[in-house]
Amino acid sequence: MSANIPQVQNSSAKATGVVAFWSHLASVFYLLPKRWQNPNTLSGQLKASETDKFILFVLLTMIELFLHGGWYMFMLNAEKYVVGISNIVADDMLLSMATFALALFSLSILTIAAVLNIPENSKRWLWLQGAYVMMYLSYGLMFTMGFGENTSAVSIMFLGGMVLGLLLLRWRFILAVYIIAVLMLVVFLLNQQFNYIASLPSLYPSAESATHPLWKVSHIYLSVTKITLTVLSVAQVLRVLELQEDTIYRLSEVDALTGAYNRRSIYAYFDYLWDYRNSWSSVSVIYFDLDKFKQVNDTFGHPIGDKVLVNAVKVVENLLPNHAILGRLGGEEFVVIVPNSDKQIVAELAQNIRKHIEMYPIILTDNAHIALNHNQHHLKVTASLGIATLYRQSEYALQMPYFDFLYYLRKQTSVLLDLPVVFDKLVNRADEAMYKAKITGRNQVITAKAMQFTDNI
Repeated sequence: MSANIPQVQNSSAKATGVVAFWSHLASVFYLLPKRWQNPNTLSGQLKASETDKFILFVLLTMIELFLHGGWYMFMLNAEKYVVGISNIVADDMLLSMATFALALFSLSILTIAAVLNIPENSKRWLWLQGAYVMMYLSYGLMFTMGFGENTSAVSIMFLGGMVLGLLLLRWRFILAVYIIAVLMLVVFLLNQQFNYIASLPSLYPSAESATHPLWKVSHIYLSVTKITLTVLSVAQVLRVLELQEDTIYRLSEVDALTGAYNRRSIYAYFDYLWDYRNSWSSVSVIYFDLDKFKQVNDTFGHPIGDKVLVNAVKVVENLLPNHAILGRLGGEEFVVIVPNSDKQIVAELAQNIRKHIEMYPIILTDNAHIALNHNQHHLKVTASLGIATLYRQSEYALQMPYFDFLYYLRKQTSVLLDLPVVFDKLVNRADEAMYKAKITGRNQVITAKAMQFTDNI
């Protein structure tokens, strides 16, 4: 019985390997969209690997070869549908091109299998990519000889191949291919003029046969398929680049630990409110600080302290109304900014934040930490909060801002942003109220006296 165990394990490993292989191909074919499903989650890679992009290029080539293969099959059997087809198609050249396409399709499968098992950017990896590109170029040159260098199908094939190559492959390979392709094009054009090569292989038995309507339809089919593949691929790459850009923006806008807005983004939001102050009549700031957080760090260590911060942010984010934002100013200090809300609603929000932070402790799993927490698995944390509200008085009606905050934030190029004076005073007043909450017992909410200013814009 035991002798069969290794066989079972090997079969399981092979099955797992096959599943992983097809899963990898599926993710590559879609240019890894699952990695960017939600740019707000700061997980996943910011770009596809060089191997992923090379595999995508091979897959696109296989689709092109498959479509070409359908055309070859039709043309080789066209005598059933088109009378006199033998007079307008050179079967030997057509069969040679179909055979080359089939060989390159088979080679593509082997290339994908090989590149997944070769270290990226190693010499073997580079040689494999270079060899495959040269094989594709060889097919392209054969395609050029068959159809003629002046046809739209050939021009679009090379242009589309160059575009995809620049997007997905190393530029050195594409530069080499471009030089070779240009040289071969010059050779073909010179041969037209001087005819130093008596007869190049061609799909056309005669010059007159090249004008047959069947060839015009064929050029349209081959051109449209290449254009479609190229456009869809470029659109997908641009989509991924846009998602990459969003992710990079997001990385610069939020606190790396908690995912809340960082200080710069919070200051930018105050600038946004100031620039579009005709869109609000009041702005409230809830300034809160986690009680005895230094003691948590000193007793349980910084990893547990980090968990406390992350947990607090998750709790608060679930309580925020749509128009409020949460930011971390530093350490264990956070602010919630709530425009256009009644003071009673803001007070209730602050109380909810205080209660929920206390209600949702983190769970300790290490025995040493549990012992330090009086043998309790739940580490409870409380918060002290201060509220300050600014009222704007104006004779003009409220208007919606021209741009949303995210657009405004990403237009800011300054590394450091200054708070408008009125908001600086507002934040300081909320901070003072929070400090009062701490020195008078902690785990409570203190509301500061409201501020007012008259706006004449």
